[in-house]
Amino acid sequence: MIKSLKVEQTPLTRELAEEFATMPASPCERRVKPQRLDFLRSKIDNGLFFSPKWATVKVKSTGRIYRINGQHSSLVLAEANGHFPRGLTATIEHFVVDTEDDIPLLFDQFDNPISSRTNQDLIKAYASTRSELSDFNLIVLSAALSGFAASICPERGGKSGKMSTITGIDRARLVHDAGFIRFALWAIPIMSPVAKAITSKSTCYMAMHRTYSIAAADSETFWTWVRDESHPDNKHPSRVLAKFLITETGRGAKASNGKGWTQRAISTKCVHAWNAFRRGESTALKYIPDTAFPKAV
Repeated sequence: MIKSLKVEQTPLTRELAEEFATMPASPCERRVKPQRLDFLRSKIDNGLFFSPKWATVKVKSTGRIYRINGQHSSLVLAEANGHFPRGLTATIEHFVVDTEDDIPLLFDQFDNPISSRTNQDLIKAYASTRSELSDFNLIVLSAALSGFAASICPERGGKSGKMSTITGIDRARLVHDAGFIRFALWAIPIMSPVAKAITSKSTCYMAMHRTYSIAAADSETFWTWVRDESHPDNKHPSRVLAKFLITETGRGAKASNGKGWTQRAISTKCVHAWNAFRRGESTALKYIPDTAFPKAV
């Protein structure tokens, strides 16, 4: 049985945060997540931290009282130096259960993954206030946003093959970035009418942004050729890249290396093709792992 005993609102103080942070944790409490702590610290530092909602649970059979919700926020507040938010209240709900076997049922009310916001939910929320982006499919918009974020952030490299990433909420906020809006209005119309193998690839949008930043006019020409496979020379870099994207990264495609191409490999090949186009050269789109990511020229 789970029963709510009372809900109290009390001024948020460092002493209260320290008390809550050091309270015995429920048996099913998660491990502390550094990313979550960093996120909350940034909220405090920027004056965007709002009144927290915490919860405790008392077990009838043993008399023990546990913290059931509020682990990360109380920890961050307890160690906040010089930036402790003022004028806030903490809402604390107190529950009681018959036995410790009931605690997971209560914990599920706070951390059920079904109710959490996905990255696309966040992007949709931010994009909803940008009328110029309203006509774009959310999946395509998300791919363009991920590519833009990877382009402006340092790439991770290494054997993992992943491009650098930022948190979902920070990526969603880039929807309002003027640079992204200009890029999206340019890039999405070029790629969205065709080739599902291309339009859903954030890696391609990452490369598109790198080339767009170098030479917008040439970039439009190049990526239109890639999209349409329309250059008369079938050995032209745009044709070579188009063939690679469609045959080896499209749905159901199996890469010739037998393992599938990493995000970093696909973006590298895109930039190799662009550089060859700009230099008037041919290319075999060779990819060597663990080498520096090529600079678009």
